[in-house]
Amino acid sequence: MPVSLDTKTAHHLFENCYPLHPITALLLLTLCQKVAQNERTLFNYLGGSAPLSLTKKLDQLQAGEFVLPADIFDYFLTGQILTNDLKVQRTAVEVNSAIERFSTNNTEEISLLKTIGLLNVIGKIPASKSLLGLCDSFFKANIQNLEQWSIVYYRKFNNEYRVWQGSDFDINAELAEQEAQLCALNIANKLNEISVFLPFVAKKYSIEKHSLFYFKPLFINISEYKKEDKQVINPRIIFCLSDTPKDKEVFKAKLVQHFSQQDICVLLSNSEQIKQVIKNQTALEYIKTHNSVAQQDPVVQRV
Repeated sequence: MPVSLDTKTAHHLFENCYPLHPITALLLLTLCQKVAQNERTLFNYLGGSAPLSLTKKLDQLQAGEFVLPADIFDYFLTGQILTNDLKVQRTAVEVNSAIERFSTNNTEEISLLKTIGLLNVIGKIPASKSLLGLCDSFFKANIQNLEQWSIVYYRKFNNEYRVWQGSDFDINAELAEQEAQLCALNIANKLNEISVFLPFVAKKYSIEKHSLFYFKPLFINISEYKKEDKQVINPRIIFCLSDTPKDKEVFKAKLVQHFSQQDICVLLSNSEQIKQVIKNQTALEYIKTHNSVAQQDPVVQRV
């Protein structure tokens, strides 16, 4: 039960969430934040018409039955995962890989495995025996087969079940090592190299003038703006990556005046996040192509 709610209020809240199981209701919002687009994805799940959405699940339920955590696993964590969080993505891949390895027709055991995997992905609530027992009436029998197949293992020190990743390769440690070697990577050059954006077409102008007019995207570091040509044949949208708090002042006072009036200059407020994502992606690509152990590891290849 959420610590911010008293027992009476919590009971009333969860009763009104029916047919969502109380554990499902607790996990749903955090799951949307972890692997998708927050409220937008939540509303799509609750009111959308996708095959695994809540509205479709309601057609299958009998009175008194719940929408269990395994059901939202099917909607959010089966197939392509929409997240930049590598840890979340890897955990989801490990769980799906474990489901594929587990040869059984027992749907209850599969549901239990998905519940454990869902809790592992979210990370805030441990997959304890008591919690899993709330989601599975036959928990003791079902968990036994999962453990015998080495699909899950129990960590006694914190009373938590984890899905065995099926991999002995520590990708997080390898990523940290590779990222440390990328401290001199020029992120702007890398973004230009991989062509993040296609040219931006000025549609209205092009239609009215019967001539294609477009802006070419260009990433630059604010500290290196003087290295770029002041004007080129085709106008540009110049995305500016900052390194220090003072770069904002440089952008307004000097950088914008440096370039042609045909160019559009954009200060990226999330420069640090962009840099981290590019470093992470570059390191991951290097590991996949140069690390012989990773090349033989099916889990790593799917991350």
